[in-house]
Amino acid sequence: MIRVLLVDDDALVRSGLRMMLAGAANLDVVAEATDGREVLGAVDLHRPDVVLMDIRMPQLDGIAATRLLAAARPARRRRPHDLRRRRAGPARAAGRSSRLPAEGHPAGGDRPRD
Repeated sequence: MIRVLLVDDDALVRSGLRMMLAGAANLDVVAEATDGREVLGAVDLHRPDVVLMDIRMPQLDGIAATRLLAAARPARRRRPHDLRRRRAGPARAAGRSSRLPAEGHPAGGDRPRD
C-alpha cells in the first residue's frame, strides 16, 4: 500500500483528489495539510510514501516546502516530480515552453508558430 499525503490550501481540491485516489486499490490517503508549513509535521506524524503538493499556496508554497522537506530529511531525499510536465507533451513536441501563466497564454506572450 502506498501512503499519500495531500497538501493544498483549497479544501475542494483536497476533497476531489481524495475521492479520485480512493478508487485506486494500492493508494491510501493517510493525511491532508492545508499549507506548506504543515508538511514537515505531517510527514513526521504520518510517514507517507508520496507527498502530493500544490505549488501555489499563500503562506509557504509547495516549492519552498519541498526544499525544506529535502533539507530536513537528506537520507530519505527523493527527486521531486512535477506532474505538470506530463501534460506538456504537445507543447514540448511543438518546441514550445510548457510554462503557462494564469491567463493561459504562453509565457512571454508568444503566439504559437504555424
